Amino acid sequence: MKNSSPLKNRIIKSSSANVLGIVARIGNQLLIVPILLAYWSPELFGEWLMITAIPTFLALTDFGFIDAGSNELAKRSSESSPKEVQDFFNRYSVCFQRWSLFIALIICIAAFLLPLDKMMGLKLISSTDASYIIIFLSLSVVVSQNNLSLLAGLRVQGKFHIGLLVRTGLSISQIFVTWCLVSLLKCSPIEVALSYFVLTILAYVLQWTVLRHSGLQQTINPFLTLPAGESMKPYFLIGLEMMLMPLAQALTLQGSVILVGKTLGPVIAAMYVTHRTLSRTSSSLLQVFAIPLRAEAGLLQKKADSELLTATTNLLSSVTFWLSLLLSMVLMLIGGWIFEIWTHGEIVFYKELLIFLLLAVIAESLWRIPTSIRLGSNRHRPVAWGYLLFSILGLLLSYLLAPYYGLIGVVTGLVFIDVMMVVLAILTLRGIINIPIGKFLLNVVKPPIKEIKVLINRTFKKLVKG
Repeated sequence: MKNSSPLKNRIIKSSSANVLGIVARIGNQLLIVPILLAYWSPELFGEWLMITAIPTFLALTDFGFIDAGSNELAKRSSESSPKEVQDFFNRYSVCFQRWSLFIALIICIAAFLLPLDKMMGLKLISSTDASYIIIFLSLSVVVSQNNLSLLAGLRVQGKFHIGLLVRTGLSISQIFVTWCLVSLLKCSPIEVALSYFVLTILAYVLQWTVLRHSGLQQTINPFLTLPAGESMKPYFLIGLEMMLMPLAQALTLQGSVILVGKTLGPVIAAMYVTHRTLSRTSSSLLQVFAIPLRAEAGLLQKKADSELLTATTNLLSSVTFWLSLLLSMVLMLIGGWIFEIWTHGEIVFYKELLIFLLLAVIAESLWRIPTSIRLGSNRHRPVAWGYLLFSILGLLLSYLLAPYYGLIGVVTGLVFIDVMMVVLAILTLRGIINIPIGKFLLNVVKPPIKEIKVLINRTFKKLVKG
């Protein structure tokens, strides 16, 4: 385990930056809700949520190419010369820029051809306004996808944490700009959507500049003629299956919003999203370690790294499970009080709904880390197809139960998805860890008291030295 120190340093840096990013994203989710509810009616807020759920699906239009290419780029960075890495990165970037340009044109055409007000049952937002909102938010998603290609470059340059910090700044900026627009300027949803697009472009420029100074430059020219050489087609094919994970998550998160909005109305959709947002403050903790671990998994492909990867996976799985469990217990106790203050009393608190959503979050904490290893090393096939299948079945269950049990029926389907993913993650652990599965699970459910003591002691010593 001689390479454990560099790995630990990279994970600590990335995790620290990721913590800030997650705090910012949680702040974004929690603060924008009361900001909008303070100046918009619950009906308008509900329609905004239904519309904004659609552009999220566009994050899937890269067909997983970004993730697959990022993993290959990480692999080549440890095997090939800097020039070969730069050549692959240029080809990888330009190919995706061409695809992004094509998607942008499709978005602009489709947004004005579809009768969005009738399709979604909108009453306060016109079809034209809905079209502009979808265009701005969709273009923001497309630019954000290209930001991820920059993050792939920063990953191999050891600057992954800087890319995460830029994304943190984006989340914080969105909070401030949203408040200024709706409170001071009394802006409509269109202006808010436009501001998100502008901020995403600024984040792209900043990440591009950081990457260039780190020694790897991204070519920004979708019309550039690429020299004959390696085809990107294999990575699109790999990405097709990798895309299944975000597709399944989009079906679960955004698909359930549209389902609730269409079957139970925009006001109930606002109730559902606010409760889910509160519950997912716990779920967001999973990303503290899952994202950096996924980034490192692509760099730990040798047999000699097996022991290190197993120990890291075991520890992070235990930490995320217990953090999720403890925070969920806190939300069960004081969630109603937080919710009342957070929503200004504009939305009714539904305790049973929050409990069901927290159960789904706790189940997710058991499968998210092990599957991150597979995603980071292009061994994602079983979990990707499984997640998609369970998401479809879970949404179908939600649709069937919604007319009889309302929101509880909807979230029952969501709990089903995460419980089934726990089972799948356990069954697919072989080939990832080099210890018996039973021992792995025992280590996960055992409180990481020893590790916490070590962390506290190290922190105390640093404070004393300081």
